[in-house]
Amino acid sequence: MKSIIGLAIFVIFLATLFLVLLNRDVSLETEEHLYQGYGYDKIGNFEQALREFNEAIRLDPRHARAYSHRGRTYYNLGQHQRAAQDFDRSITLDPQDSQAYIDRGYLFLNQGQLREAIDDFDSAISVNDNLAQAYANRALGYSLLGNDVHAEEDIARAVGLGMVREELEAMIEEAKRQR
Repeated sequence: MKSIIGLAIFVIFLATLFLVLLNRDVSLETEEHLYQGYGYDKIGNFEQALREFNEAIRLDPRHARAYSHRGRTYYNLGQHQRAAQDFDRSITLDPQDSQAYIDRGYLFLNQGQLREAIDDFDSAISVNDNLAQAYANRALGYSLLGNDVHAEEDIARAVGLGMVREELEAMIEEAKRQR
């Protein structure tokens, strides 16, 4: 009886070890596809980037960053609806991923959905209040809404986190001119 229990424990151990190793291999392969996709996206090879991100998602459909990266690629391709869906999925999978909020907020900002954009930048800041990019983008949203007091507060915060005031102000003025 003791040997049967020992054998059962050993079989369970081997099965668990196999699953851990299998999961590790899938995870490493997923990360490899993510890094390759990110590289392709950076050099403007968006179609190849999509293939890599799609493969990462096929390997691990719960990998939030894969959706976020693919969303940015869709955004770069002008496929804003697909980008929004991927940002939504990323946030659903990992509500603590501040970059996904920033990405979706930037999409909203560029679509003129300023309140939604500001809400997403608020969410990013609530996750991590040291994100200069979130403050800068929220300042832009506030400025486009005509709320210069809040915009200035966010510019000051972004500058305090390392951004250059003149560059931020120039970005905001350019956005106002284009509206």
